[in-house]
Amino acid sequence: MSEYDANLYGQFLKAVQPQIGALRGVLAELQAKKKEREWSRHQTSGELDDGKIIEGLAGERAIYRRRAEQEPPPGAPPARPKRLRLVLDVSGSMYRYLVILFECRDTSWY
Repeated sequence: MSEYDANLYGQFLKAVQPQIGALRGVLAELQAKKKEREWSRHQTSGELDDGKIIEGLAGERAIYRRRAEQEPPPGAPPARPKRLRLVLDVSGSMYRYLVILFECRDTSWY
């Protein structure tokens, strides 16, 4: 990579650095949400579920709740690493689209 190319790359990187940070934050937030534990209700043992007290007085046995890893819903795709690939054509034949790309970058929300 020549010095000119390195400077040009640095210029592009500097222009999209806030978006990169925002995307990293969103992905980290999704990863953390995936690992959260949730309340499993309608259990026969565990912590008393305040919303089921009346049912307990009526004889219901499943009035407890426990913290557990949330199981994926039926039909959900299996958990695998997510990969995101961006392919950009920056050849000379795409120069006219490069102008459009710059305009989109300058008018982006982030």
